Amino acid sequence: MSDKFIMVSLEEKKAKKIAEVISNDTARKILDYLADKNEATASEISNDLKIAISTVDYNIKNLIDSELVQSKEFRWSPKGRQMDIYRLAKKHIIISPGKYSEFREVLNLSIQNLNYVFDIHR
Repeated sequence: MSDKFIMVSLEEKKAKKIAEVISNDTARKILDYLADKNEATASEISNDLKIAISTVDYNIKNLIDSELVQSKEFRWSPKGRQMDIYRLAKKHIIISPGKYSEFREVLNLSIQNLNYVFDIHR
């Protein structure tokens, strides 16, 4: 379940963080880029989008903190430096107004059913 969904309440700080990240133009450009390329290093993103590497690093950090981007692999640069490879986390975001604790079980069951449906149609 947690592999495909991020479930937050509007009262959680995480919801505010996600909203801040996806309202950032540069972060959205990076998300779009990764959606097209599937994976890339920070320097590839910087070069292709013509964005300063420091800006890419800042936005990638925020995207990772928000669980929208992940980095599980790396490769070596020609200079022998480790370069992380970034890709979309491919998660759906569910934001619930108010406290959702009383609805959490229902949402969890719904999410499990959605995961089942998504897995069938792949």
